Amino acid sequence: LWAFVFSSLLVTAYVVYRHACDSNKRDGCTYLGDFYNSVSLALVLIVGVFDVIYFVIGYLVNRAFGWYVYRSVGPSEEMASMFRIHQVFVSLIKVDLLMAVLLLNLAAFFLGLAAWEIALDCVVIGVTCVWAVMGVVGAKYEVRSYMILYFLFALCEPVYILQKFGKLATRSKYHHVDTAQFYFVGSLAVLIRIAL
Repeated sequence: LWAFVFSSLLVTAYVVYRHACDSNKRDGCTYLGDFYNSVSLALVLIVGVFDVIYFVIGYLVNRAFGWYVYRSVGPSEEMASMFRIHQVFVSLIKVDLLMAVLLLNLAAFFLGLAAWEIALDCVVIGVTCVWAVMGVVGAKYEVRSYMILYFLFALCEPVYILQKFGKLATRSKYHHVDTAQFYFVGSLAVLIRIAL
């Protein structure tokens, strides 16, 4: 529940920051006009409303989780603890997959990448999906070889993200792009990968 609330608050904080940045025309921010400002305000309101809905749903799901664990593994405290760890691990895999896909989509849409770079990013998304499925299946069925491959491949994404960060920092064609969202999502993706 707390990871869910924390990630939702992070997204809300970023949306509020972008709205405040665009509406105040601060240094380092690009003012995109009144229409964008009104759309940005609407986005802040929509995200705020859905945050309240998400928190209520998250609370209800969290309360029901105890009964689900009891029905799945029985009254054993040790088994319930192992089941919770498994659920957290699978949830982190899903959030990691989300961050990887989001980062690659941000790069494809906002950086004006060449066709071969977009194709490479699509291949990376496919490999990341296979990697996530391998982790979930390996954890669910306790397949040792899948888990070994999963943890070995886990080192590749941070290296790929750091390579993208290096590209953003050194290439002059990206200096006009507001790169805060890339660094934010990339840093979250690396932190989630470390947590795994």
